[in-house]
Amino acid sequence: MEQKPLEQQIKDIISISLWQFEGLPDRITRAFDDLLTAYSYNEVISAINSLMPKLQTEEAKARQGAGNSGMAGEYHMAIGMQLYYLQQCLDLVREKQSAT
Repeated sequence: MEQKPLEQQIKDIISISLWQFEGLPDRITRAFDDLLTAYSYNEVISAINSLMPKLQTEEAKARQGAGNSGMAGEYHMAIGMQLYYLQQCLDLVREKQSAT
């Protein structure tokens, strides 16, 4: 089986249907621990930095349509959570990197 690109793996991790507004769900933390066994800190940070502006663009588009329907509002909220999780993951990876 062919492995997905790192950026897609990260997006899959943060796209899980868990809502936790403080910190990261354990499932996400464990998934990033697994990624860090396969990739270097710098590779993961680079992939997160590459993914961040793409999600910010998606979030801005979703925000424009959020008032038009309930589904658009839910999509906007989901993208917002992905951005939140992505930033938390970036902080986590940098913290782990500085501890080594």
